[in-house]
Amino acid sequence: MGFLQKADSKESILLYQVIFSENYCCRLLDYSLDESKIRKQDSYIAVASVANNKLGKYMAWNWIRGNWDKLFEE
Repeated sequence: MGFLQKADSKESILLYQVIFSENYCCRLLDYSLDESKIRKQDSYIAVASVANNKLGKYMAWNWIRGNWDKLFEE
């Protein structure tokens, strides 16, 4: 996934929105914790992108609850 290596990770996140699927959404949520994939300051965009979908909001909420400690560690 070479597009993830671009400097502008917002572009990558928007691409994931276009090709929305459960598998990609799970991957996008996990990537939001990996700064080599998505910059920390942009990670909220990934979560919001998944949550912006009727089915994705439950997926995002469950992911947030499962990763709560990781989300708030420095």
